Amino acid sequence: MYCQKCGAELQDGTNACPQCGIPQAVAPVVATPAARKKVPWWGWVISVLVLLWIIGSLAPKDKTTALSPGQSKQGASVATSSIEVPMVSAIDLNATYQANEVKADAKYKGHQFRVKGSVVSINKDITDEPYVCLKGERGEFSLQDLHANFSKDDLSTLAELKKGQPITVLGTVDGLFMGCVILKECQLIK
Repeated sequence: MYCQKCGAELQDGTNACPQCGIPQAVAPVVATPAARKKVPWWGWVISVLVLLWIIGSLAPKDKTTALSPGQSKQGASVATSSIEVPMVSAIDLNATYQANEVKADAKYKGHQFRVKGSVVSINKDITDEPYVCLKGERGEFSLQDLHANFSKDDLSTLAELKKGQPITVLGTVDGLFMGCVILKECQLIK
């Protein structure tokens, strides 16, 4: 045990410190082990984000799609829908979002549209889900493409696509993310 005043080491049962003479309390001061290292706040934030990402990637995906009457779920990757869904070009949809995101969300977000555009690239995200980038601006180069997210069930259909190919996608507008319009639950339309 140690002196409460000067910190000198004391023998067990000592009532006063031999160096400073201060009487010692009944409960001796015992040396404490080194304090545990605290995890910085950003470490907790990163841990929570990783945990949420893992939970999100394990959660079942909503596979609801608009099917024609009599069309089976199995043949839904390339739809020939007779349901009248509004058509918008990828360039017009992007221009509306770039001009005023709040107004565009009110008009498009959460609603299903047929989006017509040309393929910029065919990719997979970090969860291995496929998506197609549609050209979002006029001209040769486009910095703001539209991301049309597909199911893994559509891989064989998407593998047939080529850059520059004009396509029509049926999907639900999910808003703007990092400058790109996102379409979810997409399927190709013949």
